[in-house]
Amino acid sequence: MDQGGGLFQQDSLAYGGGWLREVDSRSKVLFVLACLALNLSARELLPPLTLILLTLLGLLSCRIPWRLLLVRLAPPTGIVAAIFAFHFLFGGRAALKVGLLTAVKAWAGILLILLLGISTPFSHLMQTGRWMHFPQALLEVLALTYRYVFLLFEEVLRVRQAQAARLGYRSAATGLQSMGALMGVLLLRLPDRAEAVQQAMCARGYQEGSWIQAMDPFCRKDAWQAALLGLCWLFLLLLRLNR
Repeated sequence: MDQGGGLFQQDSLAYGGGWLREVDSRSKVLFVLACLALNLSARELLPPLTLILLTLLGLLSCRIPWRLLLVRLAPPTGIVAAIFAFHFLFGGRAALKVGLLTAVKAWAGILLILLLGISTPFSHLMQTGRWMHFPQALLEVLALTYRYVFLLFEEVLRVRQAQAARLGYRSAATGLQSMGALMGVLLLRLPDRAEAVQQAMCARGYQEGSWIQAMDPFCRKDAWQAALLGLCWLFLLLLRLNR
């Protein structure tokens, strides 16, 4: 069964091959944040286009299957097309350049986030968040949401399959009724599932922040990789300043 277009393959991809996955997550997060700031401040097409090229090369280096890569790139491409079409239709030719720049910057930003998510396991992102002193409550909410959104998706699939076996989607009207019933079942089951999760965590000796391990200090390899990313960012900054 296709789990939502590769949704459940995210962490398996992040733990797979590719040199970018060997880069320390702290360096990658800081590099992506710096590139996002540079992308937002760009006033010409060259810096975001360069970011797009570098990001696509990074995605290809992660050895992602072509079909999954196309599925991942479809949503940002649709967003870019919608932004460009809005500026072109409602702004005329005068707004064509602004629309193109906005669309390219949006695509570059989305691809940066996609590259970070595919090349970095979620647990490493949580460790980086702790290293950056993010609020502990925020990290716990993010971790629990990421963990149990997959269980919620599986629950939706089970209920929907049971409804389809009873011809719950044979027409548009019955389909709407089945969708309403599905949402009601989920809302009723969520409190029970949340209470069961809390009891299971307490039974295993849960303490606040105990599940997020501290990151190891930077080694020489991490320093060289961070320096390489820094040089790449400086190159992008020079492109930005010269345009």
